[in-house]
Amino acid sequence: VASFHDQLLQVQKVNDVTRNTTLFPEFSPALRGSMAEEQRAFVRHVVLDQRAGLSTLLTAPYSFLDANTARVYGNTGVTSLSKVTFTDGKRSGLLTQLGFLATNATSTTSDPIHRGTFVNHQLLCSGLPPPPNMVPALPAEDPMVVRTLRQRVEAFTGKGTCGEGCHSTFINPVGFAYENYDALGRWRDTEKSLPIDSTAEFMFDETLERYTGSVEFGKKLAESKAAHACYFEHWLEYLYGHRLTESERPLVTRLAKQSRESDAAV
Repeated sequence: VASFHDQLLQVQKVNDVTRNTTLFPEFSPALRGSMAEEQRAFVRHVVLDQRAGLSTLLTAPYSFLDANTARVYGNTGVTSLSKVTFTDGKRSGLLTQLGFLATNATSTTSDPIHRGTFVNHQLLCSGLPPPPNMVPALPAEDPMVVRTLRQRVEAFTGKGTCGEGCHSTFINPVGFAYENYDALGRWRDTEKSLPIDSTAEFMFDETLERYTGSVEFGKKLAESKAAHACYFEHWLEYLYGHRLTESERPLVTRLAKQSRESDAAV
């Protein structure tokens, strides 16, 4: 169970996280291990102790913090790994934990494109094609124009651009839900003194739904048929050691339905 979720969540990527301590004084090399342990302790508690499933993994309003991660979350009084419930409504589930947020960010900024891509690939099995070769980076910021990262991403990959198909439909709306978290996963309400906009629309099971922020998005993701089917597609491929065949897909459908209806650790 631990190994499967490590691979699904790409926990090993925390080893590559580094931040400038002037910009991010909460960062230290020890934080990498703490981020990995947070995810692992959370998974163990939900799946093995609580016997719960994907819905709880995506929506539980608590996590397991130690002194290193607590500094980033802004929780005082935490000295050793312990369960902490979030009461401010700003976090819930795996996708608001530091491991996901920090590994899907640049060294200085949030990264809605990579955050959105991760969710589409790992949690929705959406089959996004790889990006074309030689994709240019976002244009350099204009020092005369103050814009949020979201505004820059929309101008470069949003509707009316060459990135309209994949980006504006699949990637960007998911990534924008997590714009309240900076490059280290700290909460923020503004960027460059401009308010954060975490509102977007995404197609859940052929229905376009609107949400604001990561907590609302996580609830909708947990309710979607696609997320539960993807979760068990990954599970069966992990257990069988091969890509699923058509004859095995009815089992995915049955397990996903059971998971969605009961939130059991099937």
